[in-house]
Amino acid sequence: QLMGARKVLEVGVFTGYSSIAVALGLPEGGRLIACDVSEHWTSIARRYWKIAGLESKIELHLRPAVETLDELIARGEAGTFDFA
Repeated sequence: QLMGARKVLEVGVFTGYSSIAVALGLPEGGRLIACDVSEHWTSIARRYWKIAGLESKIELHLRPAVETLDELIARGEAGTFDFA
């Protein structure tokens, strides 16, 4: 909240604790792009995101992060994130 971040990137989700902390600080319309490869661990994260009411702010990409990052660059999103 202090830095006014609206768009953030997280590489490695695990159980979603840090995603929740970051998403809670995002304003309405803020977005967190979360990258991970583990269906098992991110299923736990998704459960907690839902309980926290944050699933609309978190966009999970379940594949190697380099693929997501390459796609973001190709879409012209390089340099558009407030922090990672």
